[in-house]
Amino acid sequence: MDTKCPYCGEEMVLGYIRSRDGVVWAKDPSGISSIPWLASGPMVSLAPGTGLSGNPSAAGYNCTKCKKIILDYTYRNL
Repeated sequence: MDTKCPYCGEEMVLGYIRSRDGVVWAKDPSGISSIPWLASGPMVSLAPGTGLSGNPSAAGYNCTKCKKIILDYTYRNL
């Protein structure tokens, strides 16, 4: 992946979004549960996990200028 921010053109920094119980994207922020599979509404798993299998993480690039994070949530980046 190109490490230039698509919004401003500045260099982006590779890092990880981490969580104990898996990392998910949800359309409705009020539907998030501390146990992701019990949450309501559509969700996309960014990194599977249960807390017992280590600390799930999704690799992403952070633009410190724009304050945006871009990530590829295929499981190959875990």
